[in-house]
Amino acid sequence: MWNTNVLHSRFQPENVEHNKTLFEWVSDLAARKGCTPSQLALAWVHHQGKDVCPIPGTTKIENFN
Repeated sequence: MWNTNVLHSRFQPENVEHNKTLFEWVSDLAARKGCTPSQLALAWVHHQGKDVCPIPGTTKIENFN
């Protein structure tokens, strides 16, 4: 299986600290809103307009239920 993460600069080692900062900011905002970071992200995508549709996915059946 090809790992496409190596193609994206946001996943490169030099961006780890920036990514951590962004994740902490999103996590804090989600906590203030009373939801998870994933729920916040889906809500953001949902509110971008009628021509954008979130496509959620999971690898765990308990998260699907």
